[in-house]
Amino acid sequence: MAKNKLIKVLAGIMLFALGAGSLTSLWAQSGRDPFAPYVIEEPEIAQPESIDEKGSDDETPQKPPLERYPLSDYRLIGVLIGPKSGVVLIRTRERKDYYLQLSDKLGNSDGVIVSINAAGIVVAEGENQVTIPVRNKTVASDDNF
Repeated sequence: MAKNKLIKVLAGIMLFALGAGSLTSLWAQSGRDPFAPYVIEEPEIAQPESIDEKGSDDETPQKPPLERYPLSDYRLIGVLIGPKSGVVLIRTRERKDYYLQLSDKLGNSDGVIVSINAAGIVVAEGENQVTIPVRNKTVASDDNF
């Protein structure tokens, strides 16, 4: 029984030695140091052309979704009022929801939220103040967002 165990151990050592020899020959053939760190070179990313190269400077960057549209295009779907502040949930035309609070910008006329209450929010656009009521009923039509 001990003889079989010894034969298995010797066979394992021989296989290991043969395998290590083949690995060493592979490293020697590749010319790569097996102990050197493996570094992946990242491809260079093409930089966008500057405005001067394009020849047109009338393209302006797109505004954030909460500053793109008139106030009538936003839907106030929720209000959460705490002892010190409030948070509202606004849905955009793209059907994406955003959480806003006092002094956050809303609308394409530089509107700022100046008041939050249980009935809705008040947004100041310069001298005008626009009230947006809470509309949280579910509508199944694609026309209404």
